[in-house]
Amino acid sequence: MLLNARHLNLKLHSLEAALTSENADVCAVTETWFKDAESIRAITGYNVFLLIKPSNESRKSKGGGVLIFFKDKYPSRLVRLNEPLELLQVQLTVGKIPSKLSPAIGLSL
Repeated sequence: MLLNARHLNLKLHSLEAALTSENADVCAVTETWFKDAESIRAITGYNVFLLIKPSNESRKSKGGGVLIFFKDKYPSRLVRLNEPLELLQVQLTVGKIPSKLSPAIGLSL
């Protein structure tokens, strides 16, 4: 599942309902607009990886941020955060063979 949220805080309940009804194993979210890690709450049954857009005082625009939910039945770990590009890379193990999923969002900062 892929979602361009444009302010996920306002849509967390809808996202949780969609994850449950679709029984999604993976959900990548762009444009979370989170300002800090405390903005995201846990969704039961999912691990979450979050990259918040770095603040830039000279640029007052909102936006940015990427997030990936994985069902907690899949072992997953953070591989890399690349803040200037807003790249979040997570390794997901399915069965015995690890694979890399890299939903990537590049923004000009």
